[in-house]
Amino acid sequence: MNRMLKGSLTSFFALLLLALLTGISSATHLADLDSALADFYTNHNQRGYEKIKALLENEPENATALALQGLFELRFKNGEAARELIEQALEIDPQNALAHAAFGWYLVDYSEDNEGARASVEKALELDPELALAYNTRGILAIEAN
Repeated sequence: MNRMLKGSLTSFFALLLLALLTGISSATHLADLDSALADFYTNHNQRGYEKIKALLENEPENATALALQGLFELRFKNGEAARELIEQALEIDPQNALAHAAFGWYLVDYSEDNEGARASVEKALELDPELALAYNTRGILAIEAN
């Protein structure tokens, strides 16, 4: 199975578990979240960003959606907006793997704090050992270290 597809399926099941644990209000919202995550992984940034914005209108405290919106802001080079969204996601759910991975990516792109980035990535992988974004950021950190 293709690694990207496996990561997407893993993310879908992680989101399903997250939905059960955090009470995402509907299967439609879960599908929208998964679809936006797939858009992120396939660089359909504007389409995914619009899906997340719509989802957050209905669920403004959805930590995963906030983290994903932060990731889109990183893609759009809006570092400060990204940081605020990711920090908000972590305040709402400190056990959100995607938010930890997103914060690691933010630190790689917008700070010199590679140790903080590494810690965020490792926390993300502790929470979700198959989170593709965390492995991607870990790889960037390894390249920068050499």
